[in-house]
Amino acid sequence: MSRRLIFELFLFDTNDMFLNVVQTPTDSSFYGTSQFISNGGTIALNICDGSGGGQKICFYHGDEAGNNWTVSYGDYVQADIYTEAYLIRSENIYYSVIDEKLAEVDVDAPTSVASHIFFIAGDLNLRIHCQSAKSHVFP
Repeated sequence: MSRRLIFELFLFDTNDMFLNVVQTPTDSSFYGTSQFISNGGTIALNICDGSGGGQKICFYHGDEAGNNWTVSYGDYVQADIYTEAYLIRSENIYYSVIDEKLAEVDVDAPTSVASHIFFIAGDLNLRIHCQSAKSHVFP
């Protein structure tokens, strides 16, 4: 029986949010009520289902004031990111295509293409083809 609720919340500069619920309680007496409340509006959230598994919840802002939100379940897809992004590794140095030339990228920089690929794939060492962002990593 688990009573734990483990989650992480990502806040984006686009004013969108992503809630990654890693673990939920399996004991129904610990479910509680999950809601998203913003500027007087309330949206009920479905987080706990008794399995103890996780949930991915996306909050897309509809206006700058935070009055209108679209909530969806699944992976976060940011609308204003690269339509195609490439990350190429050579001996632990990462490169991307910038202005049609290979340029070294700092994989620790929060705005880098590497951060986006890590967010989608979870590991820079994986060769991936992500449908939502068309990101590619070449080892």
